Amino acid sequence: MKINYYYFFMFLFLNTISFAQEIEVSGTVSSEDGLPLPGATIVVKDTSTGTQTDFDGNFTINTKRGAILVISYLGFKDQEASASSSPLTITLVEDENTLDEVIVTAQGISKSKKSLGYAISKVASEEIEQRPEADVSRTLQGKIAGVQITASSGSTGNAPLIRIRSSLSLTQSNGPLIVINNVLSNASLIDIDPNDIKSVNILKGLNASVLYGSEGRNGVILIETISGSGKLGKKSFKASVSQTTYTNEVANLPEYQNTYGVGNNQQISIGNTGSFGAPFADFDEVPHPLSGNPSFPEFANATVPYTAAPNNVKDSFRKCKRFF
Repeated sequence: MKINYYYFFMFLFLNTISFAQEIEVSGTVSSEDGLPLPGATIVVKDTSTGTQTDFDGNFTINTKRGAILVISYLGFKDQEASASSSPLTITLVEDENTLDEVIVTAQGISKSKKSLGYAISKVASEEIEQRPEADVSRTLQGKIAGVQITASSGSTGNAPLIRIRSSLSLTQSNGPLIVINNVLSNASLIDIDPNDIKSVNILKGLNASVLYGSEGRNGVILIETISGSGKLGKKSFKASVSQTTYTNEVANLPEYQNTYGVGNNQQISIGNTGSFGAPFADFDEVPHPLSGNPSFPEFANATVPYTAAPNNVKDSFRKCKRFF
C-alpha cells in the first residue's frame, strides 16, 4: 500500500513539473511599414496548437518555454521565434513571389484568391497602362469575363454602361457599386485618372454582394489608387487637380438635295415635312408658312423666297469644347 502511495505522489509531482514548464507567450505581428497584421497565424512548430492575431496584430498563446513559434501571413515570408515570457515583436517581410495571389476584398482585407468562395477578377495597373484611354471603363473592355461594357451614346463625357453578369432588375439600377480606396463612391469611372490606378478588383456573384449589402447586388468594382494608398505613421497632405478638355466635331452628315422644296409629288404643300415638292426653279416666292393661320393675321398675305438653303444642317453644328 505504501508503494502505491509512493507512485501516486510521484505521478502528481511529475505532472506539476510538466505544467510548470508551460508559459503564456504574447506579442505583436506587424509588417516592415509598422502596420499591424490582423489574422496572422501563430503555430507551435510540429504541433496543432495555434492562434491568430487580433485586429491590432496582438496574440497570446500557451506553450512550453523555448518552443518554436511559426508566424505566417498571406503575402509575407514565414518567420520563426522562440517562446519566452517577454513580449515578442514580430516583423514579417513581404514575399514578392506570392503577392500576385493576394486579392483585396471588402474593408481593405487581403485574401488568397484560392480561398474565396465567389468569382473575382483582378486587373493590374500594367494592363491599364497598355491602353491609353481617358476613361477607365474603356480600358477594361475585353479584359474581364462576364463584364459587359457598352457605350451609352457617342457624346463626349458620357459614361458607358457596365453590367456584371447581365441585368437583375427591370426597374432599378443594374450598375455595379464602385468603391474607391475602401470608400463607397457615386462617381463614374470616367472621373478617375487611369494613371493613378494601382489595381482594379471586380467582385462577381451574389456571395460577393454580402460584403456590401444590397448595394453590391449588381457586383462591386474595387479600385485602389496610388495617391490614396497612404501608410500609417506618415502624415502627409497631397492635393491634385486635373482637367480634361474634349473637342467635339461632326464626323459626317448625310447628303441633302437642293432641287426640290417641301411637299410631295412636286406640289408645294406648306407645313409638309416631305422634301419632294415643287422644284425651286419653278417659283420665286411662296406663301409664308403662317399665312393660313388665323392666330397670326400679320402673316395673312406674306410671302417668302422659294430657294434652297445649302448647308443649313451643317451650319447648325460647330466645334465645341467641354471641360471636365
